[in-house]
Amino acid sequence: MAHCWTGIPLILIYLPASAFTVQIKNVYFIDEVKGVNLTVPKEIGGTGWAWEWTPHHGRSERVRIAQVKLGDPDYSVYSWNWTSEINCDHFEAGAQGNIFIKPVFENAGLFTFRQIKPNNKVLAKFEVYAFKFFPFFWDPVKVGTDVTRVCTISRVKESMKVQWKHNEEPSSATQFNFNTTTTFLMIQNVQELSAGQYSCSLQINQTVLYSVHNTIRLEAPSQPAHYTLYRDTANQSKVQLYCSTQTSHNTVAWSWKAQGSNSATRRIASANRNQPAEISQSTHFWGRVRPMERVSGQSLALHIAPVTFQDAGLFFCDADSREYMSVTLITLQVSVEPSGGLSVGEEVRLTCTVSEVYETFQLTWLKDYSRTMLISKQETLTPSGAVRSLTLVIPSIQTHHQKWACAVFQGNIPRAFLPLRLEAKERHISVGFLGLIVCIGLFLLISVAALVFLMRRKCTRAQTCLGKEQTHINTPERNHRNKTSDLDIYDNVENIYENC
Repeated sequence: MAHCWTGIPLILIYLPASAFTVQIKNVYFIDEVKGVNLTVPKEIGGTGWAWEWTPHHGRSERVRIAQVKLGDPDYSVYSWNWTSEINCDHFEAGAQGNIFIKPVFENAGLFTFRQIKPNNKVLAKFEVYAFKFFPFFWDPVKVGTDVTRVCTISRVKESMKVQWKHNEEPSSATQFNFNTTTTFLMIQNVQELSAGQYSCSLQINQTVLYSVHNTIRLEAPSQPAHYTLYRDTANQSKVQLYCSTQTSHNTVAWSWKAQGSNSATRRIASANRNQPAEISQSTHFWGRVRPMERVSGQSLALHIAPVTFQDAGLFFCDADSREYMSVTLITLQVSVEPSGGLSVGEEVRLTCTVSEVYETFQLTWLKDYSRTMLISKQETLTPSGAVRSLTLVIPSIQTHHQKWACAVFQGNIPRAFLPLRLEAKERHISVGFLGLIVCIGLFLLISVAALVFLMRRKCTRAQTCLGKEQTHINTPERNHRNKTSDLDIYDNVENIYENC
């Protein structure tokens, strides 16, 4: 890349070199919104300087952005020589050595302004943090849908915490940290209470360092719609179904069709104009469904809790027997093997299963590393494929293998998040059982020792008797019996053993 040169007047004040501590100043900007200007000390001294940059993205170490020097022969001109490996379009030269950082997320990092002539010393340091929202623009959302918002910060130190707030209060919606720098906010079944201002705050302890804001607005009832909801079958999960029409109708009803093309459609609840809602007893939802507030003839909302894995399917809202809108419900469940209590050191299998795959997504197992969650295993599921589950094997579970989560991602956005906590205990042997083992061991040891002693004693006596009889056999009186057979000798030996 060609060098970028800029000439700017400079007022210099020379100071004697002295040792001093340079404090890091934190600076913040929002991606694609507004950049920041880094202002150097007024009394900088020297004749040559440099800007250095350590990016937060970690793809490169500290690099020199530009060298700055007095012009020759005009010493009132401040000349910039940009490093060729740096995209100088991301930065702009400012007056008196200042530098402007354009609002590009990748520009975040530690910036150092250093004197290089006549000596080398650091004059200023700036830690520049970048914030990024996804989506960048927040369009109005339909009542009843699920919404995920993403806040990414270029760097989050161990002493820092990221928190989502709703109208200046901690949000009750699900939020979790991912890959250290990203925090997700997942709002289920958006309703009127969900609307308002949301802020993503970077803080240390309870002190907010910086925060960015945006607003969730509700979309007015319009044309019929269809959307998909994901629900887990643990933690007393719930789902709310909202049906609101623009005009009044005699009857508004919700029906359900289980997965599979051969499944029959069944009525869950209905409401006639100016009449209370009636819940059908003919479906497996009986006892778990209740009507919510409604406008007679125009809307009917249902609350189902807890959600079961078999609740997956297609829900229809009919207005005067004509389909007005529909909702697809996909359920998730997690199983742990072995299913009983877990012991440290044993193999554990975690399986996450989805009821159906209507659209391509990534089924993911996440591991909680106290400050953030990282991907342990991930697989892409497609409607045409046969895979509906993902199994993670922990070869030897330890006490720190506690927090996991199964998640459904579409691209980089989570649609479902099911946390799981495992309790692995150390194997302890009871005192009574241990005493029994010791007693059995001692009994066996004593028995073996006694048996060996008796065998050795019997063998010793047998050898003694055999020796005496052998001496008797070898006497001259015995030797003259030349015709004695070997069988007689063996018989005598046998008699000796019997006598002993």
